[in-house]
Amino acid sequence: MDDDLSLPDLAEVACFSPFHFHRVFQALTGEGVAEHVRRLRLERAAVRLRSTSRSILEIALEAGYEAHESFTRAFEAAFHTSPSHYRVERSFFAASIAVADLPETPARLERIGPLTVIRLRHVGPYGDVGQTFERLSAWVGAHGLFGPWTQGLGISYDDPEVTPSEHLRYDAAFTVPRAMPGEGEIQALELPARDYATAIHTGPYAGLGVAYAGLMRWCLRRTDLDVSDTPALEFYLNQAGHTAPESLRTKICLAVCRAKNENLGVWE
Repeated sequence: MDDDLSLPDLAEVACFSPFHFHRVFQALTGEGVAEHVRRLRLERAAVRLRSTSRSILEIALEAGYEAHESFTRAFEAAFHTSPSHYRVERSFFAASIAVADLPETPARLERIGPLTVIRLRHVGPYGDVGQTFERLSAWVGAHGLFGPWTQGLGISYDDPEVTPSEHLRYDAAFTVPRAMPGEGEIQALELPARDYATAIHTGPYAGLGVAYAGLMRWCLRRTDLDVSDTPALEFYLNQAGHTAPESLRTKICLAVCRAKNENLGVWE
């Protein structure tokens, strides 16, 4: 997201003409390239306003704006409030979110990875990912890839408190024992080893938002951690179809940097 993501450069990577690439991209995403990049950068800025103490000017520069004023105008158009008011109202330490509203989250630091997974992208509300998992499960089963190494997991790229539900990106995934070629929309992904803050959520998936908020606060209370932009991981420790909702167990994982300003990079 910090690179020059111009239409000609992206089209060259995709081996299309700029015109054809833009037409295909817009058909698949519902947005033009510039609109898509601008929205993602503003949403990343909103997440940083919620979860970091960086200055608004620093966040504006990271989002590609050369001045506080131009960033404020773009942010207000997207979120209908100024960056400063958004931070006051939506920060994980906002007065509107009382500490008592969030359970104390037992959490720990953990090194996860490297992992090889096979994944299928879902775009839309996180509550609708079941069909995506069913499609992926059928493919994995047909290719004989289920075994003692198999772990179901989700990779969440967006914060549902920031990103409109129709644009939420999520990968349904299963661990596989070796690198392998994908097929069409189903692709392999290598997850490098990273540091994560982790916690176990017990209960319906609808409660994951509260669990993530509690884990985020646990991270922000520590002076030795920064929360990374790397997507969150969810490991599903039992199966929804065979487990009562109140007994579902999900391991949630937020990528962190152990030292301030350490750049672990971002994979997607």
